[in-house]
Amino acid sequence: MNTPSVDTKSQSAMVKLSSGGELQKVSAQTTPIQIYSTALWETLTERETAVIYKQALSKTWMLLKQAIALLFFLLLFAIALIFSIWGIGFALGAALGQDPDKMQQDLITRLQSSLQHLVGWADDYVKRYLPGWQSSNTQR
Repeated sequence: MNTPSVDTKSQSAMVKLSSGGELQKVSAQTTPIQIYSTALWETLTERETAVIYKQALSKTWMLLKQAIALLFFLLLFAIALIFSIWGIGFALGAALGQDPDKMQQDLITRLQSSLQHLVGWADDYVKRYLPGWQSSNTQR
């Protein structure tokens, strides 16, 4: 810590008004509180201090605005997630209201269609990027 260098043995002259109306000379020593408060005041009143605090406040305001924007978009994401889960729940409820055998058949049909599409894509990939290899899938 930077401590101000002040000779504490130096005397400062002050005057005081006595009860009889006369001025009396009073000597007082400089206390550590006076030394540090003077040093603090000088630091606070420097131009460089004002510039630094202005920059700090500007940066803090920018960070605060960015944090608020992030929280706002996280809130919007959470709301959208809740609505999409809610929609999936309604769709699932409507699907479960159907005949279980029909629902099972629809599920098997959709899975089979997806697997056929995946096998077709893999076959096309092999033909396009690996022309020397033969595909084991002969159906199309």
